[in-house]
Amino acid sequence: MSHYDAAAVEAHEHGAWEGAAPLYVEYVANLTATSGQLEIVYDLVSVDASDRVLDVGCGPGVLSAQLTTQAGHVTGVDFSAAMIAEAQRLHPGIDFQVANAEELPFEDGSFDVAVVNYCAHHLARPDKAFGEIRRVLRPDGRLAVVHPIQALQPSWGSFAEAVAAVLPPETVPGGALLDAAQPKVYVDLLLECGYRDAHCEARQKPVSITSLDVLLEAGWVIAGLAAHPQDIQDRIESGVRDRSAQYRNADGSYTFPDTVLAAHAVA
Repeated sequence: MSHYDAAAVEAHEHGAWEGAAPLYVEYVANLTATSGQLEIVYDLVSVDASDRVLDVGCGPGVLSAQLTTQAGHVTGVDFSAAMIAEAQRLHPGIDFQVANAEELPFEDGSFDVAVVNYCAHHLARPDKAFGEIRRVLRPDGRLAVVHPIQALQPSWGSFAEAVAAVLPPETVPGGALLDAAQPKVYVDLLLECGYRDAHCEARQKPVSITSLDVLLEAGWVIAGLAAHPQDIQDRIESGVRDRSAQYRNADGSYTFPDTVLAAHAVA
């Protein structure tokens, strides 16, 4: 793409996550929801039994379910109907709704806390989405954001770099925040969207997987690689394995020293 195409990003992301829904819990959740994200969220914002929490980009509800152990009420939203169907199947007691973060179906001030975990880099128009999230937060409501730094994320980065080395970038378009690496990016964005007391810092968050197949299975679906010629697929798989080799443990598992941006602000 010669310029940033928000519509193309949105279309790609929607199709990717619709397709990934059936395998997300088994292959992706360990990278995005169960490897320390909850602890970071609770360190960023206080959550207790009186709080109404909105989980934006909830996918199949893995983090939403974790949040229910401390929050009074949790609502998860995702623009993928397939993801929401999985969330409702796996966690029938939680409120899940199909919704785009840019147009949330809630009244002003409906929530005390909003969590955006491993989702912001998929947003086609992050300024519009974060503005909308602020609208549905009550005055003084709290926002927590956990964002993987692509350049310091050797887990998923090993896959993304292998794809980028073989396919042109427009094949797998990324959101406006995809390459965000500096805390100032989030501080500036949140302040521009009307939040206050915005703070962001980089934090280490190691990720462990039992087999590289976990990463490959997820990546193939999310990036739609099965549609490409076999030689392209073989080159990408070889690239992933080469880039991941240094993180391989003696038992065949992998431990990646990922780093995230952890941001919080007040509505």
